Amino acid sequence: MPVTPRDRGTRRRAAIFAVACAALAAPGRAQEAAPRTAGPSFRTLSRVTYAESPGEHHTLEAHFVGADRARLLLRFVEGRASNRVVNYRLGERLYVLRPAPDAATGADAQPSSVAPEGADRDALLRSLELRRALFAWPADLAWRSGDGGDADGAELVAPLGSAGSLVAHLGEGGLPRRIAALDPEGAVHEACVDVAWTERGGRHWPARFGLTWAGRPVWDEEVVETVSGVSFVDLFFLPRDRREERAPFREGAAGLEHTDRLASWRKQVDLRARDDWEAAWREAAALARSEHAALRERGLDRAPVPSLVLGAGGQPEAVRLELPLEAAPPPDPERPGAWTRSEGGPAIRVGAPGLGAAAGQLRRVLGAVPEGARVADAVVRRLRPAGDLALLVVGLEAQDG
Repeated sequence: MPVTPRDRGTRRRAAIFAVACAALAAPGRAQEAAPRTAGPSFRTLSRVTYAESPGEHHTLEAHFVGADRARLLLRFVEGRASNRVVNYRLGERLYVLRPAPDAATGADAQPSSVAPEGADRDALLRSLELRRALFAWPADLAWRSGDGGDADGAELVAPLGSAGSLVAHLGEGGLPRRIAALDPEGAVHEACVDVAWTERGGRHWPARFGLTWAGRPVWDEEVVETVSGVSFVDLFFLPRDRREERAPFREGAAGLEHTDRLASWRKQVDLRARDDWEAAWREAAALARSEHAALRERGLDRAPVPSLVLGAGGQPEAVRLELPLEAAPPPDPERPGAWTRSEGGPAIRVGAPGLGAAAGQLRRVLGAVPEGARVADAVVRRLRPAGDLALLVVGLEAQDG
């Protein structure tokens, strides 16, 4: 069951989320992704509070495109990059990525994705369809009248094939006040309960609800943001260690790696120094220090990460500062520029000894952009303040985005 006592720590929460909160699994044999299917496309951002850890708030991002592309990211309060669980679906290819302890040190190592099968697949499919049905009500499921209605509203049932079914109990305005996921024997596993609704952009969205497992509370979820009509390149719905199977690099692409850009808060300022890499980096570092001081004065002691934004020819044009999504910067109308929310997405990266040398790899990366994707942006950053190793990161987006 997915109740997570506080003293069991992050890895326990990660395992529970991977099994019980909207991840999918599928047979592990590699295969081509299916064509995109019709259906609702949206992203959501929620604040999650576990029932047994009421003082800790975590971030849950969900992305759904059509009926068979999904990605869910749960980031835990501790804030380290490894303290997250990601669940992916691309057609019939479905994976879970979770923190993995290093056997020698006990520290979190680079995790590898897994593809659970059998009964786990059914449970995770129910979980994903539960969330999709709630946020895209009534989605494109084959709902029919059930026989469990009451004085407060009707009951609707949607079959999920061999995985089981969903059962929705409707409330005011014909919107669900509760949706449950049932296994093939009719036992209730997950359920979204006490759903409160709000209206945005001409349609209704869940505003808050509780998640239960076998009738016991797991967490309360407050929906912070909902956006419809989104589009992402297919690699966004695959873990990093599976992308080479889908989009292998061509010959001569040694050193290139698939990676991710996490959603973040971003501020961008035009560079004054554009002809000298060292001067440009000093300007970026000075801006990062200035913004850190300003944020600290307003109660947020988080240091922004600086990068240099490249133009089409590989030259530096602007400074970009980034903060993690959970570190929402307070507004400051007296300072130039504004922090804006930036979507995450797949990317290609390559390292080199020096900012200029890393930027010089741009043409090689452009030749490795997979079919169906286009370049969103390109940045370089120094990996160590006093070192010379630099990283070029080229973000990708869907051509139809």
